[in-house]
Amino acid sequence: MRIASLILSLLLPGMTGRAAEPLRRAADVLALSPSAARAGRAAELRGVVTYVKPGGYVDLVIQDESAGIFVGNVGRLPPLELKPGMAVEVKGRTTEGGYAPTVQAYSIRVTGTNALPTPAHVTFDDIRSGRFPSQFVEVEGVVRSASVDRHLPPARLILKVATPAGLLDAWVLDFGEETGLRFVDASVRLKAVCLYWANARKQPFSQRLLVNNPAAIELLSQANADPFLAPLVPLAEMLRFRPDGANLHRVRVRAVCTLHQPGEWMAIQEGALGLRVRLSRPAALKVGDEVEVVGFPAISGYTAELQDAVVRVVKSGVPLTAPLSESRQLLRSQLLNDVDARLVRLQGRIASVLASPGQLTLHLADQGVSFLALLPAAGPEIPPATLQPGGLVELTGVCELQASERTHLKGAPPDSFVLHLRSADDLKILRRGPWLTVRRLLLVLGVGAGGLVFALVWAFELRRRVETRTALLAKEIRARHDAEIEFNAVLGERGRVAGELHDTLEQELTGVALQLEAAKLSLAVNPSRLGQHVDMAGQLLQRSRDDVRKLVWDLHTGTQREADLMTQLHEVLGPMELKNGRKIEIASQGEVRPLGELTANHLLRIAQEAVANAVKHADANTIRVEATYEADGVRLKVADDGAGFEAADAPGPESGHFGLSGMRDRVKRLGGTLTVESTVKRGTSVQVWAPIQGSTRKL
Repeated sequence: MRIASLILSLLLPGMTGRAAEPLRRAADVLALSPSAARAGRAAELRGVVTYVKPGGYVDLVIQDESAGIFVGNVGRLPPLELKPGMAVEVKGRTTEGGYAPTVQAYSIRVTGTNALPTPAHVTFDDIRSGRFPSQFVEVEGVVRSASVDRHLPPARLILKVATPAGLLDAWVLDFGEETGLRFVDASVRLKAVCLYWANARKQPFSQRLLVNNPAAIELLSQANADPFLAPLVPLAEMLRFRPDGANLHRVRVRAVCTLHQPGEWMAIQEGALGLRVRLSRPAALKVGDEVEVVGFPAISGYTAELQDAVVRVVKSGVPLTAPLSESRQLLRSQLLNDVDARLVRLQGRIASVLASPGQLTLHLADQGVSFLALLPAAGPEIPPATLQPGGLVELTGVCELQASERTHLKGAPPDSFVLHLRSADDLKILRRGPWLTVRRLLLVLGVGAGGLVFALVWAFELRRRVETRTALLAKEIRARHDAEIEFNAVLGERGRVAGELHDTLEQELTGVALQLEAAKLSLAVNPSRLGQHVDMAGQLLQRSRDDVRKLVWDLHTGTQREADLMTQLHEVLGPMELKNGRKIEIASQGEVRPLGELTANHLLRIAQEAVANAVKHADANTIRVEATYEADGVRLKVADDGAGFEAADAPGPESGHFGLSGMRDRVKRLGGTLTVESTVKRGTSVQVWAPIQGSTRKL
């Protein structure tokens, strides 16, 4: 037994900590803060069992001289038959509990038998204050109803006990099948344990009285065996002032049934006064039955009603009519015209109609007052076409006044009311609404809007077809234009090559000839200058060779017809990389895709020209060629770290330099843009943006 208790104690949460001194009073456990209770303080309590529920999750409550405490984990301990009145010793650890701190036991030992402690006499307000968790208390009241909940393990007798301040639920164990009937409408004194049910925030939302058995319920006054022996009370005297306080017992009224909604409520009327009734069990009733109703009076809404009531029919077919009233009178003349739960007849104009399963709701207005009329779906249906907004109708039904917060705070008259119709016979159409209702207007506007949308869609489709045809025509025109541009480009290239040969190569070869002639003369006149003239001739020949190589490059590109721009750049610019540490970097950004032959040719030649200038004139160490592919074009950038130049001093065609001029011509043919940025000693950047051409014709 000790080994099993030790194992169970190790399984309990919070057992890892050990307090220096165990708590020995229930009040000390209840005084712990939530964090201290969660820490698992040791507790050794001696007390008397005040409540025990066997089976399933075992509920155990004990009480010592200081307070009561809930004991958990009982179901995991070795079986022990516990009964109210037993003296026990409980060892365990504290936990936070659902509402107040509790003790999780790992050892329970019966030490004897004691009398139950003297219960604390409390009221409904005392219990609602939350000050009595797990306390053995005594409460007085009148039993309003008794029912058995067989879904609880074990089944419990549920008593609803009325006190002057409110209702309490008492859960009773060990009851007999007929026990509850003798308690209804009896004045009782219950000895029970008070427990609170809390939400996730540890806030009490419900309180219950746990009773061990019916013997703990003392009858202060017997209930009538026949409920219809309750005193007969006129409706006008119900819940009026009494020096000894409100009567909590059942009363009997005699009136005529004006409305019956099975499973919900009924309305009765005595003379000019009406009353709502909540039945405790179903009853077969018809409108016009004279009935006796026995129930517990209580304020609900604006006036009193009978709750937990039973009814019997005295006679049937009592005629009852309602005079025609004005909506404004129902709200503004309450002292003279008490209409709550009374049968009334009104006229009003329909503002809107809402049909839902089981109910038809009409929103009406009359003399500046808006109200609702509710018609059950059962019975003959009213054709929807007859209930058009704007129509004038006459309604007969039971009035339910609506009491707002302002009514409760200031004692003001009700703000609105609802009219409960019994059947379609309570609705008479005096004048139909206009044909052009809001719904029909919206329908007409919807049809018109649909036609407009169709017209717009058709116009859009026509426009799309026109744009498609226009694009095809534009493509054909552009193809012809590109062919013309390509032809002109060939002629331009021929002219450029001729100019290069004339303005550079021919002049440089002439210079070589002159230097050689000068060397020949120096051999006879001044041999010391022979080497100088030979070196100069060699330099001129080197320049001529570079120029020829450039021209060969220009012509060579025409053979690379099947490669894209990046392939052409690598093949043509790669051989230009120098052997003395200078580098040419070629890169791309974006998704590389084929370009039109015209676009690729011009961009390649612009790159050739820019790289040649960087090598020949700028003495650059690094040259970077980068092509960026964008959604609608391609951007080519050639940047070097060479000597740079002043844009204003850049030589042009007039001095035999056609580089920049040729670039501008090519960019113009492509319909793009050219940007040249250069700073002395900081290098040069040539940027070209060109649209991607659709043509793939070859030069």
